[in-house]
Order: sequence, then structure tokens, then C-alpha cells
Amino acid sequence: MARRSFDVRQVVEIYEHWQSGAKVRRIARSLGLDRNTVRKYIKRAVKAGITAEGTKKSHEEWVEWVHTQDGAGEPVENREVFARIGAFHEHIGKCLRGDDDTPRLTGKTTWSRLRADNGLDVSYSSFKRYLWACYRTEMLRRCVTVRRADPPPGEEAQIDFTRLGYWMNPAVTCNAVSSTGKKQMLYAFSMVLAYSRHMFIRAVTKCDLENWIRCHIEAFKYFGGVPGRLVIDNLKDGVLKSDLYDPLMNRTYAEMAHHYHAVVDPCREYHAKDKPRVERPNPYIRDSFFVGREFRSLDEINVAAHDWCTNVAGTRDHGTTRARPMDRFALVEKAALAPLPDAPYEIATWSRPKLHPDCTVMVNGARYTAPYHLIGETLDVKSTWNMVVISRNERVICTHLRQPKGGISIHEGHYPPDKIAYYMRNPQFCLRKAGEIGTAAREAVDALLRRKTTAHLRQSQGIIGLAEKYGAGRVNAAARRALDFGDPSYRTIKTIVETGVKDTMSPENTAQLSLDAAFLRGAEEIAGVTS
Repeated sequence: MARRSFDVRQVVEIYEHWQSGAKVRRIARSLGLDRNTVRKYIKRAVKAGITAEGTKKSHEEWVEWVHTQDGAGEPVENREVFARIGAFHEHIGKCLRGDDDTPRLTGKTTWSRLRADNGLDVSYSSFKRYLWACYRTEMLRRCVTVRRADPPPGEEAQIDFTRLGYWMNPAVTCNAVSSTGKKQMLYAFSMVLAYSRHMFIRAVTKCDLENWIRCHIEAFKYFGGVPGRLVIDNLKDGVLKSDLYDPLMNRTYAEMAHHYHAVVDPCREYHAKDKPRVERPNPYIRDSFFVGREFRSLDEINVAAHDWCTNVAGTRDHGTTRARPMDRFALVEKAALAPLPDAPYEIATWSRPKLHPDCTVMVNGARYTAPYHLIGETLDVKSTWNMVVISRNERVICTHLRQPKGGISIHEGHYPPDKIAYYMRNPQFCLRKAGEIGTAAREAVDALLRRKTTAHLRQSQGIIGLAEKYGAGRVNAAARRALDFGDPSYRTIKTIVETGVKDTMSPENTAQLSLDAAFLRGAEEIAGVTS
């Protein structure tokens, strides 16, 4: 049989009946108690020198006397059990209060560790009675909640992610044979305006940063304005490092809040009660909106959620405010919200990759180039749905169009000039750079690339590199001379540039080179067939 406890009033009634001359049987029957219980309390009084025939005590005197007794009306505890627990009294106090060496623990955790580590063989109910008898102040302090007054209209919104439950998604199949759909866990993003209690919910299949931001955007759109302060959990999509006084915010979330001119106010770590207005409705959301209903798509769920927030949750009489949330919102709070910006926030994610030796950073499975002199440095990369912006020390270095997974976006200028042509295998680049040197240089490079593109990329690269050392005019003149000789090779052009020799070959060699040059231009031109 479970142990029954009595409050002071009940114990005092036993003593008052006893001093009025009633016997144990009559007291038990009159108060609905067991006779042994009545005898137990009477024995305590007799042991203290009080008799039924003695001086009569008033009700107040009996109350004071009961309070002086061990347990203040509680039944006499098993002293042997309490003695075993009391051997760890100081340790229990440290666990409950916490200090520099011992983290603060719950009563149940303290009990389980004493059982596992020290062999304390007592039930949790006995251990809990010991805590309430010896550490009543600490136990009460843990139970205390502070009711927060409602903030002014438009000042605060409380936000949370919670589980809705499993949903059979007909749009996703487990295999090619089955077409019944796939069972998925659904989560509900909820935002509750603290003054009116008007709420917005949106169902998602994944609690990630993109959904977190997108749900905020949709919530602000639904309310038609922005609350001044956003109270959130310490989830990584919002807070990178929790701290009571200086939390480190997720950069994307902070950027979104700045766009809407809102202040983010994270809860204390492991203190969900800091946002009770969004925590308490979670069971109501599941039971009233989701449980027992079937939906064919996620879009259908969210359309229904929008209607439910407005016409069901918004029109109920709230248990605390005693008013309909939609009425308080429409009459007072809506006008107090900050106006929406001209354009919604464009969802962006931030990452900090290092620049690899191939002059690329990896972002969302794709690669993007950055200047080679930054190899080995950590860069800041902002990714939107169509752009990738690479920065260093808050200065934009370059931008790319966003690529799919496995793709690559290359800016040729990010590579050293002496390597870009060969490693990129890009004849168009060589021709463009040669054209910047001069007409003759372009003709020379074109002649090389039209014969054997891959084999002559290095020679083309070398010709382009000569211009950086000797100047475009000198290299172009050398290329013209080499073309006249019929040998627009890198070695010939380099020799002409370095020596300044105007005629280094005999007429016989020149004639032979002219014949070789003819083959350099291809069989089509020799045959007189041109495109």
C-alpha cells in the first residue's frame, strides 16, 4: 500500500478529537483514517507528556506544537533509510546547489549516481522525501516560476521548432515498386506574438537553416509587420555559442534580423520556460491541427495551417488573456508592429573555407576560384540562390554565378599568367591574350593552335609570357618577323626578341621554313579550300 501523508490541519483534528474524549475507533471513523494512524499520532503526544485529561490546547497551540515535531505533520519516516541517505548529506547538497567543482544536478540524477557509484540502496520516493525534509528551500527554489507581465504590443515574438508527428508523404516513394508514399517526420515552426498570443505555424520536413530563415520571412509576411524582439532557443541555426550576456549569433540569422530591424534575444541555455508563450501551445497545435488529418502535400498542410491559425487558434478564447488572439492583434498589436522592408530578405548562407592550391574554394559541393595570392587563407563566402560572393576581411574579392553540385566557376585572372593557358587547356584564352599584344602575335598563336592545339598550348603560353617581360610592341614585331621567316614558334620569337637579330637565317632555310609554315596552316588552305 502506498504511504499516505497528512497536512498539519489533519493532524491537529486528530488531537482535538482526542482531547475532547473521543476514542481511537471513533476518531478514525469520524476522520476517515486508519486506527493505527490515529494511534501513531496519539503516541507521539503521550511521549511528549501530553494527556487527554490534561490542559486543553487551543487550535493555534496545537498547530504550533505540531510544527515543532519532526516532519510537521508528516508520518514518522523510516529512520534507518534516512540514516543511510544522510551519510551523503554534504555531497547531496553540493549536487543540488552546484559549485566550481560539481555541476548542478537534479534530485533524480543525484539519486541515480549515488546508487550506481556508492551503492545507495533506497527508492527514489524515499530519496525525494529526504530532499524535501532536509533541502526544502532548495527544492522550492527549483519549483518557483516567475510570471512575466505581457510586453507592450509589437515588442516581442517567441519562436520555436517542435515535432508535429509522422506524415505519409505520397509524393515520395520508398522504391520503384511501391507507390504508397513515404513516412516522414514533420516539424512545426511556430511564432507567437507575446501580447496578443496570435500565432503563425509552418510545417517543414527538415529543421535546417534555410527552413528556419524562410519560416521567419513567411511569418513576418503573415503578420504584416515585424516584432521588435525575437526570443529563440539556443539552436545552431540561430545561436552559434550560447552565453547569458553575450551569445554568438549565426551570421545568416543575424543578417536576416538586421534586414528586418529586429533584435534577437536567445533564451538561457536549458531554460525553455524563458519562452512559455510558444512552448505551451505545442500540444494544442498537434492535437487541434495535425492529429487525425490527412494531407496530400506539404503545400496543402501549410495552406491548412494558415487557415487554422486565423480561424481556429485565432478565434478561441485564450486561457490567460481571456480574449480572442485575433481581436487583440487586429485592434492593438498589428499597428504596433514595425513595417516590412521594401523587399524580403534574400536567403543566404555563410561559410569559411580555405583557398586550395588549385585556387578554388568548395561551397555546397561546387568549386569557385579566388586570386592565387590568397592560397591557404580562410575566406568568407556568402551563398544565395543564384550568387556566390567571396570576401576577405569584410571586403568583396569576387563574385560567381552559383553552380550545381559538382560544378566549377573559373575566373581566369585568378591564376598566374604563366600557368593559366596550359592548365586551363583554353585556346580561346591564348588567342585573346595574343590579340592584346598585337595582330602579328595573334596570327602566330593562331598558326600554332590550328596545327596541334594541345601540343602547342605551352608555346602559345610562352609567347604571351614574353610580352610581360619585353613589352607587347617588341614581341609583336618579333612575331611579324617570325611569320615572314615562316616559323612562328616560341623558340624563334624568343630568339628574335632577345637578340634583336633581323635576319638570322639563310635564304635556303627561309624557303624550307616557308614550306613548313604552309603545313602549319592546314591541308585545307594548301588545297585552296577555305571555310
